[in-house]
Amino acid sequence: MYSIELSTGKVIRLGPGDTPALSADGDLVAFTHVKDGSVWWAPAAGGAEPQRLFFDRGRIQDLRWSPDGKTLAFTSEREDHSFIGLYDGKDTPIRYLAPSTSRDTNPRWSPDGREIAFVRRPGKGGAPQPLVEPHPEPWAIWVADV
Repeated sequence: MYSIELSTGKVIRLGPGDTPALSADGDLVAFTHVKDGSVWWAPAAGGAEPQRLFFDRGRIQDLRWSPDGKTLAFTSEREDHSFIGLYDGKDTPIRYLAPSTSRDTNPRWSPDGREIAFVRRPGKGGAPQPLVEPHPEPWAIWVADV
């Protein structure tokens, strides 16, 4: 994971990561570590070692900072379902919005940071679908109070 100082073109290495999410004020970058999928953060301008924020059992994706920069929303992808999680800091347990056996993805904060919209699709599993018949993929947009 790298950042570039636009005024000088200087390239700054932030850490070994993927799926960056820049905080609302542009000061921090959260990212998933390439080795174990844990979530880390570093100053966007460099100058400090990245720090591990948390580890979740699922494959983390869709990192999104709240408008005030205090909470990080994410998708925790599991084998046959996924959750929308919220990380509020090291002293607070991760919260999951509307956990179920569905596949929840793509969290997006409301401008005031009080709600999160996300896409919900049915979980995987059950009897195999016939290959020659069409089978729709139902989905819905859900909104949850944070």
